[in-house]
Amino acid sequence: MRNTTRTSIVAAVVVCLVAAVVAVAGARDRPATHAHGKSVLAHAAALQGLADLAPHVAALRTAHGPSDVVDDQLVHSPLLSDGVADPRLSRRVGFSKPAWFVPASDGRSICVLTSASLNCPPNSDVEDHGLAPSISWTAAGPVRVSGIASDAVTSAEIVRADGTSVSVTVTNNLLDYASEAAPREITWTGPDGGHTVVFPEIKGR
Repeated sequence: MRNTTRTSIVAAVVVCLVAAVVAVAGARDRPATHAHGKSVLAHAAALQGLADLAPHVAALRTAHGPSDVVDDQLVHSPLLSDGVADPRLSRRVGFSKPAWFVPASDGRSICVLTSASLNCPPNSDVEDHGLAPSISWTAAGPVRVSGIASDAVTSAEIVRADGTSVSVTVTNNLLDYASEAAPREITWTGPDGGHTVVFPEIKGR
């Protein structure tokens, strides 16, 4: 190879290196890429949502620890795999029947995660009404009523399928009730007064 050819190749390499350095320097000045940027912004929003509701929910005022970690199977399940909530900020509030509070990535909700459901009521509902219940079920499992409660609500009344009522105590700001037969409704008294939620009919339950 002649010297002139070698020189031109070296020059080309130098030009490429300079271009790469300029590209990297420019990248530092630009906002983060979509995937990374969205992750950072979503995490920040989830942190803010947690901070907003923590004054009303004692379970959110404790630091996230090893016992709060969401099972890997749930993290990668359809319930969480789309990034709707941030399991890095979870608080485990149910143990015999696993349940977690997980801040939503939009910063507006704290989700209640169970092995079969994810319910993300607005923070304002929990603040104003004291409880945000939801109902879930699987073909093989019981019908489960769960919800995040503020410190202002310590119990709720559930009307069972046979018309009788049962008082359910809120523990760790979690209301959790399960039955083979679908309950009819739930009532409670929140900061703004009494509330009743009528559950939909579940065929065969």
